[in-house]
Amino acid sequence: DQLMLLKVIDREVRGHVIVGESEMKRYYQGHRDRFALPEEYTLSQILVQARSPDGMADALTKIRKAMDELKRGEKFEDVALQYSDGPNAFQGGRIGLVRRGELLPAIERAIASLVPGGVSDIVESPGGFHIFRVEDKKPKQYRPFPEVQYEIQGLVFEQKAEDVFQSWLANLKNKAYIEIKF
Repeated sequence: DQLMLLKVIDREVRGHVIVGESEMKRYYQGHRDRFALPEEYTLSQILVQARSPDGMADALTKIRKAMDELKRGEKFEDVALQYSDGPNAFQGGRIGLVRRGELLPAIERAIASLVPGGVSDIVESPGGFHIFRVEDKKPKQYRPFPEVQYEIQGLVFEQKAEDVFQSWLANLKNKAYIEIKF
């Protein structure tokens, strides 16, 4: 029965749905944010972790020394090698490419306004104390229409098919003779 019902719905509803390119472009223009790629950052960090629960003060002192050296003009890579406890300290603190939304909110706020080459203030997280440098920053980009065309076609098709199905169902109910006996 279920298979028969699906065949009837496919024939009577889905078979009559056609998605034109103009509809897809209109959907793309109306829902551009759905097809956006978030901002991307290439980051380096200096991470200082507390060695014990009582070692927060020592970690804070160490990260402040690192910040003082950066303010005196020392190279970020050298300071990271000397002070960082992070696994990427030997690569000059280089983390690599990170997308907006992948970091902790406190870290995102600290790096959001930085320009490439900019160094953040000291940021505290559950992992310890951080200093970040933004190596590169790519703004939010929109995927081009040809790249998302088939995805949009599926979305618009499903939306139109649902509308046609509801209309078809209402039409069947109107034509049906229903008798209710008490």
